Amino acid sequence: MAPKPPIPPDRPRAPRFKGKKKATRKKESITLRELSKQLPNNEDFEAIMDEIACASDRSAAIVLASVVDRYLESAIIDSFVRNDRKTKENLTATGGSLDGFFSKIHLGYAMGLYNQQKCNELEAVRRIRNSFAHSAKNITFETPQISVECSIFRPLRRLGSNASNREKYISACERIAMFLIGIMFLRRANKLIEKGLVLDDELKSTISNLESHYDILSA
Repeated sequence: MAPKPPIPPDRPRAPRFKGKKKATRKKESITLRELSKQLPNNEDFEAIMDEIACASDRSAAIVLASVVDRYLESAIIDSFVRNDRKTKENLTATGGSLDGFFSKIHLGYAMGLYNQQKCNELEAVRRIRNSFAHSAKNITFETPQISVECSIFRPLRRLGSNASNREKYISACERIAMFLIGIMFLRRANKLIEKGLVLDDELKSTISNLESHYDILSA
């Protein structure tokens, strides 16, 4: 067999296996349902509040309720002994224990995460959200039936006695969201303490104050 002629120096070498392509790593993608289940980060929350400032009553009611819903779901799951991914998927799947806002509200109350007043406020948020989401009428926060629901929210002194129903609703959703974030912070901080994390005095004081605050609100 005659030897192969040398490859000209100006010709690029052919690949050894012409049909073989380099393996490319697939980008991880998430479904729309998974996207809707994600918690907002600080930037998201700020963007949402900026959006709410000039949004219609309907949009404000629905978007803020979805934020509260997400934090409530996370606070409940965070309290479970088993909260691995598969367990979360089963609980939040269609027909699961955490499939609906109503179920989450009353499960959280049964678990002692908050008191009756907070449960009532969450229920008001849910009913207002549902009204805006499903009504074909041009309703607003001043619609009498919505106004009755807004009267359930615990008034804040900074809003004053002349606060509008819209202001009451927005304030209540913000307050509830912060409350639920606080619950998760305390639980995770205590887990780290159990694992031997040493806290500085400032953080200890913060945790102690939060615990006192949440003990009162959960009673």
